[in-house]
Amino acid sequence: SVGLIFRLWPMMRMRSDMMLLLLMQTFLGWKESVGLIFRLWPMMRMRSDMMLLLLMQTFLGWT
Repeated sequence: SVGLIFRLWPMMRMRSDMMLLLLMQTFLGWKESVGLIFRLWPMMRMRSDMMLLLLMQTFLGWT
């Protein structure tokens, strides 16, 4: 899933702070991740498809 992030990053034109959030999420548990995503989402002005990707990865796990 970390590989997935790096493959999708250029395509999604993600800013580096979003990239950092994705990588941070890798090392956090899913409950902390979900809380973090919802707190940071408005501040980061993320598109909803990026939000969906973050949440999907949270529940799919990092295997």
